[in-house]
Amino acid sequence: MDSLATFERALEGLKPETRKKYLRAARNAIEAIGEGSGTNESVSELAEKLQHQSLLLEPSKRGRISPFLRFLRDLQPPTAAPNRSMEITESIIATLVRCLEKTASQSIAAKRDWALIAAFCFAPTRGTPRKWPVERLKTREDKVFLWSASVEVPSFKRALYLWLDWRMRSARPEQQHLFRVSEGWGRSRLLFPNPQGKALSRGALRNALARLQKTSNKAFCNYTANQIRDAFIIYWTENG
Repeated sequence: MDSLATFERALEGLKPETRKKYLRAARNAIEAIGEGSGTNESVSELAEKLQHQSLLLEPSKRGRISPFLRFLRDLQPPTAAPNRSMEITESIIATLVRCLEKTASQSIAAKRDWALIAAFCFAPTRGTPRKWPVERLKTREDKVFLWSASVEVPSFKRALYLWLDWRMRSARPEQQHLFRVSEGWGRSRLLFPNPQGKALSRGALRNALARLQKTSNKAFCNYTANQIRDAFIIYWTENG
């Protein structure tokens, strides 16, 4: 696998200067550990070497390759035990089903939480949804597509459809005042922007899971995002 090329595709949606900075840091780090690294090694081997290399860098430079290290960790094979994997996936899907039964009374923040969780669980190998471009989510008649793949799990499909519908309507210049959103929000290319149109905070997914937890007796929010990611990688491997 060409990890650097895959990383470059995962950075779509970031500002050009930010994307260039992260790519340059990743490329320099790979070159520093030896010729051929990044294309002829497993993801785990490359991640291990880069982690060691990062410890030798100054703190300011170490931070520049952190996005690439997180990306490599996300690519590594899942480690969730089968029983725990099933518990996580069933809990999240069932809780979203219950939440979506009462959409009319829910806030936009709640609907964003549902969509954020649905997006992360549907495409667990794509990294954090908070940096995805809005163009990655599309609807066509009664179909919903995320990263060009048809969303068939009903609760994921409904959560993503509701969010995209509101996201696109509120971004229209004539609708921004009605929906009380900023011009930054309207111009943002992100699928899940914050009120200023920038990326959500790093804790956005964890916070969304914690809020969803309040509506359920399931303890899935006690799992980390990586464990949830691993569980859904196993789920999609088994269910197609």
